[in-house]
Amino acid sequence: MQMAYERKHLVISAMAGVILAGLIISGTTLLPYIFEMITPPTEITSIPEIPPEITTPPPITEPSKMGTLALVLTDAPPKTLKYLYINITEVRLHMKGNETGEGPILDFPVTPKIYNVTALKDNPATLGISPVPKGNYTAIWLHIVEANATFAENPGVNVTLKLVAQGWLKIFVHFEVKPGGTYSVVLDFDMAQTHVSQGMVLTPVVRPKQVLGP
Repeated sequence: MQMAYERKHLVISAMAGVILAGLIISGTTLLPYIFEMITPPTEITSIPEIPPEITTPPPITEPSKMGTLALVLTDAPPKTLKYLYINITEVRLHMKGNETGEGPILDFPVTPKIYNVTALKDNPATLGISPVPKGNYTAIWLHIVEANATFAENPGVNVTLKLVAQGWLKIFVHFEVKPGGTYSVVLDFDMAQTHVSQGMVLTPVVRPKQVLGP
């Protein structure tokens, strides 16, 4: 009887060991996925999105209720791209709405221009300077109609890139313009997060880096 008990105990111990080993192996295999699920996502600062139509007429046109806004584009050093050229032809601003609905969409005048994004770190580019209505602003849309890149591993070849959302990029911002004030919003083209897919589709990431003003 004693031998039967010891045999049963050995079987149970062996089964427990097998189960424990399986749990350890499963846990090790699933650990990266578990970690991925509990790791907070990277902050979303911009998304490909086609903007609504421009509001007509503008909400405010009186000079005494206007401020001046400058949009400046800069860049962090690239990793996989040696060069990135983009052609920005249009910019729109989204003002904060009231309790009754969405705020107006404004045209921000810029001169269409090709920018070498990878050279902006030491030489930030001014997209435009224009009077804008007083108020709070929540988004900026850039319209990129053309993009070309040279990859670091193949510096002799220039590649034409496709653009998502018809080239529109929405950047989330939070700043206020007061009458008579002059403001500069610095936008950082984040090359470390900007992605080019195997199909040569560019998904740019732009962050509002700094707001300068009174």
